[in-house]
Amino acid sequence: MLELFGVWCIVLLTLSIFSYLYGDNPFYKAAEHIFVGVSAGYIFTITFWDTIWPNLFGRLIPSYVQAGFEFDISYLFPLFLGIFMLFRLSITF
Repeated sequence: MLELFGVWCIVLLTLSIFSYLYGDNPFYKAAEHIFVGVSAGYIFTITFWDTIWPNLFGRLIPSYVQAGFEFDISYLFPLFLGIFMLFRLSITF
């Protein structure tokens, strides 16, 4: 049943993308936004688990991550810079 639902989602999104040939419409815009959102989420997840988790947290918490690195306090600076970059997105004036 879940597989059938996935197939129909794919069919509807494909038809929504092809509806751009008729003209710019809300179905195309929705499919475009869904595609961009899913792609951004996928890239963020892959980047976090393949790069940030072993290289940053593997050096800050080596016993928890089990990445084979030793503790290195100099990696606190990039961690704080990354946190400040995320805080910048949450502050509104």
